Amino acid sequence: MSHLRKHKGKAFLGFVVPTLILYTVFVIVSIAISFYYSLTDWNAITPPVFAGFKNYRNLLRDTDFWIVIMNTIKQLAVVLLTSVPLGLVFSYLIFRTRKMFKVYRFVAFLPVILSASAVSLMFTLVFNGDFGPVNSVLSFLGLEELRQNWLSDPNIVLFTVMVPMVYQSTAITTIISLAGIQMVPDDVLESAMIDGASSVRMFVNIVVPMVKNITFTNIILMTSNVFKSFEHSYVMTWGGPGVRSSYLSVYLYQESFQKLNFGKGSAVAIIVLSFALLFSVLFNGVRRFRNRED
Repeated sequence: MSHLRKHKGKAFLGFVVPTLILYTVFVIVSIAISFYYSLTDWNAITPPVFAGFKNYRNLLRDTDFWIVIMNTIKQLAVVLLTSVPLGLVFSYLIFRTRKMFKVYRFVAFLPVILSASAVSLMFTLVFNGDFGPVNSVLSFLGLEELRQNWLSDPNIVLFTVMVPMVYQSTAITTIISLAGIQMVPDDVLESAMIDGASSVRMFVNIVVPMVKNITFTNIILMTSNVFKSFEHSYVMTWGGPGVRSSYLSVYLYQESFQKLNFGKGSAVAIIVLSFALLFSVLFNGVRRFRNRED
């Protein structure tokens, strides 16, 4: 018995300790270093000078920073209200498909394997104001008044750069939701069909409640992706005009690598991390509360 415990102890050390070391070095230590630099004036050339919470105070007074915060929150709301429910609906439609199931599943998964930069470049061409197919189709249909400068109009550019994010996010939630639906017991669905339940009622009354944990997982994953989103905005518009289509990650990059203000950029990084943790804890709390109620 003691020999078995020693063997398990060695196995534990062999598998857990290396992972713990890597996590500590690349996550915990990195966060601590970023927090330290957020308290300094540093241009990555001269030695950092301790400045306390100066960078955080400057961010609170920065109008552009608040615009970027609102852009990120709007993107989060749009992604959660579109990608999560659409992914659930599309996954159910694919699940109910008898013929060409694997083909539809592959088509749904295709946007996931494409790089965000490639997708963003594709949508840059789609929304081009001069020769893009969106304006071309509107002209062909005689809807000239609906033609827009999609990538330069400050009033609509934010929602334009959200389109590729929603496109790829919906693909991710579709595949994850499909995996969850496939775990629903067949006898439950067959019993509902025998009782005369329609596909819509089966979806609303059986599938949605039984995959609610998967849905919450999608919500947390999409929240994390939104706070990390960079390519869609930067490739399509460089965050412009001004900061009208910038997200927190784009603003962080601009402050750090374009303006060489790594102290302020580190402060933005800590704020991004704080927002992501806050929303993740919030959604996890809601999930635990709902599970206790059920």
